[in-house]
Amino acid sequence: MKYLKIVVILFVAYSCSNKNQTKPINLFESVPANYVEILGLPAKNTTLDDHFMEVDSIALSNIPDTLESLEKQVNQYKSTGEKEYLKSIGPLWGQLKEDAKPISSSMDKNVFEQWFHINLSLLKLSGEARYAEAIDDILNSNNHNLPGDLRKEWLSQAIYTMDADHVYINLFTPSTLKYTHSLGGNVTITQETGYPKENTVAVKFGMDIKRYMEIYIRVPSWVAHSEVTVKKVKYFTAPGTYCKIAKKWKDGDVIKVSFKK
Repeated sequence: MKYLKIVVILFVAYSCSNKNQTKPINLFESVPANYVEILGLPAKNTTLDDHFMEVDSIALSNIPDTLESLEKQVNQYKSTGEKEYLKSIGPLWGQLKEDAKPISSSMDKNVFEQWFHINLSLLKLSGEARYAEAIDDILNSNNHNLPGDLRKEWLSQAIYTMDADHVYINLFTPSTLKYTHSLGGNVTITQETGYPKENTVAVKFGMDIKRYMEIYIRVPSWVAHSEVTVKKVKYFTAPGTYCKIAKKWKDGDVIKVSFKK
């Protein structure tokens, strides 16, 4: 009995110590580049330098310091997993997003690249739609005029994120995702869309075998009305979140998505 008590005490102590330990980890991972094909996007032999101009130094003065603080918090959370770092990111990110709005078209190229990669890191760490929307703005705003080859590289990192057979569609662009399901069988997911000029998306499935998957469709925060349907079944949507569709998918299935301002 005495030894049993000792074992129980040791087990409780170990369990409590484990509760205080955090494990930094990405909730989601970018899909490997060879899994994604971006359709119909021209690549230009231009550099990021060609698309940025000198701007008033006062307008830019707040951004580098805020960006540096934000990147520091992101890296500390990555390395430690301590939740307080993640909590402090929100206000810094919001401040930076507002500061960057009026000058984003002519922002210093290094700051602009850093802003993209921070949002990509935050998207993978948190899975929150607001970071995907920030990336959407970077890639699709008419003011940014990114060179085609760079836009294609950044798109390939952010269109889809995955956690096993949970697939997040973060960005809307003509593209194809191909991967092998965890239980076997090839999966092909193809987007057909004219976004952002057209606010409709068709997500088509090619399946070797009928398999269970969870698909998450981002609903932009600006929409007044949205519809996500599969075979006339409507799924719940809310602006600024992901619409979840969990089912067994078979070859030929289609998700129809529409947004209205």
